[in-house]
Amino acid sequence: MELKKLNVDLDEVVDAMEQGAEVVLDMSWHLDTQTGNVLMIGGDLSFDATDPPDEFPEDASDWEREAWEDCRMVADDTSGRFQEIPQRDRRDAWQVMADFVAEVPDPRMRERLQMAIAGKGAFGRFKDALHHDDDVREKWFKYEQARKREWAEEWLEELGIESTWLPPVVKQKASDWQPKVVGIHHVQITAPAGQEQAARNFYCKVMGFREIEKPKALKGRGGLWLAVGDLEVHVGIEIGGDRAATKAHLAYQVTDLAKWRDRLEKAGVTIGDSAPIPGFERFEFRDPFGNRVELIQPW
Repeated sequence: MELKKLNVDLDEVVDAMEQGAEVVLDMSWHLDTQTGNVLMIGGDLSFDATDPPDEFPEDASDWEREAWEDCRMVADDTSGRFQEIPQRDRRDAWQVMADFVAEVPDPRMRERLQMAIAGKGAFGRFKDALHHDDDVREKWFKYEQARKREWAEEWLEELGIESTWLPPVVKQKASDWQPKVVGIHHVQITAPAGQEQAARNFYCKVMGFREIEKPKALKGRGGLWLAVGDLEVHVGIEIGGDRAATKAHLAYQVTDLAKWRDRLEKAGVTIGDSAPIPGFERFEFRDPFGNRVELIQPW
């Protein structure tokens, strides 16, 4: 069946769907299926909105007369022209939050938001948590707006209506996350073959670093890993002095590793795979000057 095209403000429909669940007063919202207007019926009126008087006092204010005329039209309607807008409860709004959180690519921010929406007070905690990342907060506003407009579009479709209304801001898809660098994961230095114990003596005993266990896949390569506060220093074993073959590098922790690979390959950069490390995905490349660079992302 072909849908009737009508200029219905989707944001007004969304407001009606949400406000209807919050307002204590005897109020309802209706869609005029001929004009596309959203009408609020009830509230602080001097008459029963569901059964308004046939006439209204001559000295009534403009807003009172307008409200009376709206109520009168809805009360007298027998053709189905005025459709009551359904209410959406807080569970629906919570589900929108949960769906958004599941798509946040930064695992630390995703975990923070997951904790925020658990239990009572979820909406307030979620709002507070968004202040830790301007980019995520902006994405949330656009995501929420787009999802809730879908509520309105789905309801209108049930009525056989397609809105021709154009929103003031172009909707952004939830998948439009841009990859970004979020910090340095570790740095690596090098030492000659057979000098692991000398490295331990200097860095652990003199410098006060703490040795940490290397992943099983890398133990056979020699060297050692050290903890420096919240960061790691990896001491690798290097033979020869060819800069094009050096193991010394910086590792940047990123989001959306696949997008970074695509971006670099399009720029003509050759990507090299790295030995697997449990809990991480990663790859490496050389910058134009021969420096070794690693991009790494937690699972």
